[in-house]
Amino acid sequence: MNLRAAAIAVLVPLLCAAPRNARGTDWDPRVQGAIQRVARAADADGHARALAALADLEAAGRARLVRQLFLFGEAARDTRDAMVFGALVERYGWTADEVVGPLVPLLDGADAERRAALARVFAHYEGRTLTDAADFTVFRPHLAGGANEAVVRHVVEADPASAVALLSGALPVDPTRARELASDAAALDRTLRAAWFGAGGRDAAPDAAGAAALARLAAGEHWWARLAAARAAREGKGLAAAATIDLLDADPHPFVREAARRVTRR
Repeated sequence: MNLRAAAIAVLVPLLCAAPRNARGTDWDPRVQGAIQRVARAADADGHARALAALADLEAAGRARLVRQLFLFGEAARDTRDAMVFGALVERYGWTADEVVGPLVPLLDGADAERRAALARVFAHYEGRTLTDAADFTVFRPHLAGGANEAVVRHVVEADPASAVALLSGALPVDPTRARELASDAAALDRTLRAAWFGAGGRDAAPDAAGAAALARLAAGEHWWARLAAARAAREGKGLAAAATIDLLDADPHPFVREAARRVTRR
């Protein structure tokens, strides 16, 4: 199995991890019915006819179909329905941009359950592994012209160090400060990996460079840098102390407060 096929195979059960009632203003009954006919076709001929009808919908509006497939999978209560999303991504050969782009608007105003479902899909286009940092290139177009707060929260939650590296270059930041943030992002990445894999474990204090980077991020003028510090603090008591997590608990930005309180109130 090639890497793409492996990734799609992993996508198959993801959206049924937490079934929910996805119906709402985004729900399109006509498209949902067409997707359901693909999922529930009784025989090969019925499946072929359902796929042909869905292909017409894909040609008429790929982005809408991608969103409806996500919502269908989000509401799935069995593996057969959950398989449709990954199977059709593979069938149509959609690129990362063609999958991620239409789903980004669903982050706006999303509750934690939906953000988690979206994150499980996005993870397959971010390249993060135990040894490799995330690559958030696919989100750059959605940061043009300023901070899309929902996208910023997603990337910080997924990988705070890689997020700071991305945001310091993608958002309007003083060039000198951008270089400092990039350096802090590299130090944070090393610190997080030491917490995950180092002999001292997650509760060990970070080294001097890591502690200084966390302190600067936590005290920074950019809310997303403070958010990264609060997110990193979740990875161990030593990191929480270095990030002055108690101060972030009272941060003016609601996303930072929410992230900090996941540490201080657990």
